[in-house]
Amino acid sequence: MAVAAVFALGGAGIVAGADHLPSAGGRPELTAAADAAVAPGLDAAATALDDLAAQVEALGAAGRSALSALVGADAAGFAAAIAAGEVALDAI
Repeated sequence: MAVAAVFALGGAGIVAGADHLPSAGGRPELTAAADAAVAPGLDAAATALDDLAAQVEALGAAGRSALSALVGADAAGFAAAIAAGEVALDAI
């Protein structure tokens, strides 16, 4: 039993020692140039995703309005909500 415990602890130590993260941020000088090169693209992607999220929210609002108008038997409101949804969908 003692030998099995020693092997188990030794194996756990090897696994813990071999589990290194790709970059823990301990040596930023190694990645600073690549980080600086990627930053503008990441900023542009974040802006594009924010715009997309707003457009999807507008589409969802149009869908909720259409459903509300449909339940309320408001044909004009339903048509307006569908048209707003089509505009939002085209923007997406």
